[in-house]
Amino acid sequence: MSEARSAERQADARPEVEASAMSLTLVRGLRVLSAFRGVQEVLSNGELARRLEMTRPTISRLTNSLAHAGYLERVKTGSFRLGLGVLELAYPVLASMSFRQRALGPMRGYARLTGGAVSLAAIHGADLIYVQTVRPSEQMPHLPEIGMTGPLPRSAVGRALLSMLDEDELAGTRRAVETAYPGLWDARAADIARSLDECRERGWTVVVGDWRPGHYGAGAPVRRMAGGMCLAVNCGVPAHTVSESEFRSDLAPKVHDTAEALRAAFEGL
Repeated sequence: MSEARSAERQADARPEVEASAMSLTLVRGLRVLSAFRGVQEVLSNGELARRLEMTRPTISRLTNSLAHAGYLERVKTGSFRLGLGVLELAYPVLASMSFRQRALGPMRGYARLTGGAVSLAAIHGADLIYVQTVRPSEQMPHLPEIGMTGPLPRSAVGRALLSMLDEDELAGTRRAVETAYPGLWDARAADIARSLDECRERGWTVVVGDWRPGHYGAGAPVRRMAGGMCLAVNCGVPAHTVSESEFRSDLAPKVHDTAEALRAAFEGL
């Protein structure tokens, strides 16, 4: 092969190599943003490096770039928290979910009835992610914020979401969970299977104190939206406000009624 032809092929390949490197940098930057588990969480470069298993120089380059773009905010200690740029990115997604406003009526009614936080969740890889949430009063100390995530197998709403998947989807999601949270599914396999059966047979399930100790949770599948998104609703109630038996017999079954009301509210979407 001539030197000219060799040089030409190397030149043709260079954009692919550069594009691949840019793609890797983009993925790493998104992983940094995803590492923050709450709007107020503050993380240093060292903490991010440990959490993401990246080198500190790599993390430092990424956080500096993300801060310059407004997606991270540098605090006085030199650590970082999420910046307002992330909210700008999220707005088109939230605005496209017209069902979120329709959900508020049924959710508020159930929240007033139970005295707990009521949330609507979807599947996000190995996690659930809250897309709408309400509470019965401003005095309630805990409210799962929109965008908050948690492992699918550990909560009632997560298991309600899993119950909506077909065999292939469920197998793929289980693999994602096992990758993200090694040992988590196997440790709860019997409980997960029971919850999936309950959701499919009676329309709701209960999980006590797994994801959030000291809380009872009830979850019910709602529906799969036109774009394929699965939605489920839950209610979380502090254990000190009601007995477990009362929650299971009285409050939890009403999550199924709320799911029915949400399906009616989503008619036409």
